[in-house]
Amino acid sequence: MKLDNKPRLRSALRKLYAAKIDWSDSYVRGTAGQEAIDFIAMMAGLKPVYVSGRGFEHEGWHAAVLELAASNGLYVVAGPYWEAGREPSDLPDWFVEKVRKGLDEGRAHYVTKARAAADEIKALADGGRPTIEQEARLLGFPVCCVEAHYATAAAFESAAFEILSRRAGGDETEMKRLAEGPEPVVPESDEERALLAMAVSVRPVHHTSLNMCEKCAADPESPAAKLSAAYGALVDTLTGNRRRDPARRRRG
Repeated sequence: MKLDNKPRLRSALRKLYAAKIDWSDSYVRGTAGQEAIDFIAMMAGLKPVYVSGRGFEHEGWHAAVLELAASNGLYVVAGPYWEAGREPSDLPDWFVEKVRKGLDEGRAHYVTKARAAADEIKALADGGRPTIEQEARLLGFPVCCVEAHYATAAAFESAAFEILSRRAGGDETEMKRLAEGPEPVVPESDEERALLAMAVSVRPVHHTSLNMCEKCAADPESPAAKLSAAYGALVDTLTGNRRRDPARRRRG
């Protein structure tokens, strides 16, 4: 892969790997490794927007990202979590509000090198909600995979509600009480685990933070596969094939 700013990208990668986080922790190390690839992909022009503070809420990492963004003249916009594609739910309002509370209250920092993208993000931060197509474009992800992400989220909500209903014997008062627990929808039996497994299917895309849709997973020439190849080529170019923790995790 030909890169016009290879020294700058390598320098940024080194600084990210010097972030003040616990690199001895396997989860932290793996997640930060993928976050680093995402950030560098944004700087290299493969990914329009990098999102900090969603999925990896680590102050040491966040500080390193903001410092690097400032030193490289990148645009940083603070705003609510993007939540596109929310269809009206047939689940009770109290339950929907409960399971979506973290998403509704979450805040992230969106980093980009393009002024036009920064202006678009600011408009969303002022109260807008992206369309699925807009979110996919800003993240640099296939639209079909972003659509699948929201379909999976809706399926998870339905499965979680059914689990609560079963535990409470259908009694709404008891369901509300259970929902106030710290982790009310963690499966406790093989039956509950199977129920969630049927609702949620995660297919990570190597080198990226994308989870691909079923169609992309079945096609080696799919948009998701091509994205993986592009990110892999970026890592190879910058590290001389010495890949560091090409982690796989949720989109963003």
